[in-house]
Amino acid sequence: MKTLQVLGMIFVCSGWSSTYAQGAAGEPLGQSSRWSISTGAMIRSIEAELHLPAPAFDWGSYLHAGRTYGMGDRGLFTAGTNAVFSFPIEPVTIYVGPGISYEDGNVGLVSGSANLNGFDPIDADLIASGALAVFDSMDQFDLFATVPYEDVDILLGQISYASEGTSYSYRVDGAFHDVSETDEEIATGPYIDLRYQIFNKKKHALNALFGLGMVETEHSSSRSLGTMTVTEYQVETDYSYHYSGATIEGIGEALGIDSELGIVVVDPFYIDPSLFDEIGIGPYEYAMIRDMLLPSQTSSSRVTGRGSTQFYATGRSNLDVRLYELAFGLELTGEATDRLSYGLAAGPTLNIIEGDLRASTAVYESGRAAPIYSERFSASDTELRLGVMARASLLFDFGKDDKFFVEAFAGYNWVDEATFSAGPAGADVDASSFSGGAGVGIRL
Repeated sequence: MKTLQVLGMIFVCSGWSSTYAQGAAGEPLGQSSRWSISTGAMIRSIEAELHLPAPAFDWGSYLHAGRTYGMGDRGLFTAGTNAVFSFPIEPVTIYVGPGISYEDGNVGLVSGSANLNGFDPIDADLIASGALAVFDSMDQFDLFATVPYEDVDILLGQISYASEGTSYSYRVDGAFHDVSETDEEIATGPYIDLRYQIFNKKKHALNALFGLGMVETEHSSSRSLGTMTVTEYQVETDYSYHYSGATIEGIGEALGIDSELGIVVVDPFYIDPSLFDEIGIGPYEYAMIRDMLLPSQTSSSRVTGRGSTQFYATGRSNLDVRLYELAFGLELTGEATDRLSYGLAAGPTLNIIEGDLRASTAVYESGRAAPIYSERFSASDTELRLGVMARASLLFDFGKDDKFFVEAFAGYNWVDEATFSAGPAGADVDASSFSGGAGVGIRL
């Protein structure tokens, strides 16, 4: 490639231009007159469609989306939870877990049993699951019924726990998007043609054509990639959790813990129905109590804050294209006057297309001059493409024995499209175009 480029520059400096070789019409040429060479400058256009990608900007990370504060939603107790909590009761400590901790108490499974100051509230005859609810105050207990049992009153009711949390929700208006833009550039460059006259009959001649040409173009695109507005809502949520259960009045004081502390066997599902038989509550009443006091959860939310952030994105792409065209064809020439002749040429071409692609995107927050996010991509590549050329020329002889000539030509060059990429950015290069040129040549 470098050799071709050096040759091209030499031809530019020489000031020559391409032409089609022929002898005087109807006049046989000697072996030394069958070759001609011409060089000069040509003009043609190259079209590039530049593709800019939408930036891979994660607004969620930038705004710390997903952050929460407080306990949040703790959920209802199941045997699959893993929290372990404890509460001291002289002279021992009861450990309960796995379970769930709320802001005002805990629910879990008993990991052991002990005689507490001579009073055992965990009677294996009364509970099958070992599920206990421990809460901070009897105010959390909503009494449903009082059932005398031996020398104590069993309290049936509902225990309520609470937790709260702050979370954030978002609304996104607008989006960043890919952009494509077409840029066509006209350029001039050097070329050289070498021809060999196959035959010359009367006023017409047929030449074999070998040509080399080069043009270079620069393409650019600078576009907006869209805007995005993210509205953030601060949401405060209060959660309430309700369990049914049974306890004994004053159990906290009886255990020597706290007069306000409550300990309840939760969920009538797990209370032995025989207990209710002993106190005169039959299966129907038992089922009704159970269904009314199933564990449940409620929540209420309110928006306590709101703010909007606007982002806008821009992109820029630059593509340098160098096209080297090798032409192989046949040329038919004819004489118009003694010094003026014309030529028609056509044939295949081999096109070497070099591309240097550079692209960048940037995201800005409204009100800030510096980008908060940017990406850069670059790559160089070479593509080989086949093509076809066709052109017509006019040639004027001058000098002793008409050895020198000047010419002008115009034609069309078709080239298969080439594609270049740099990361997610890309460019499609279409080198097909009309072409023209002018210059001088010599018959060897």
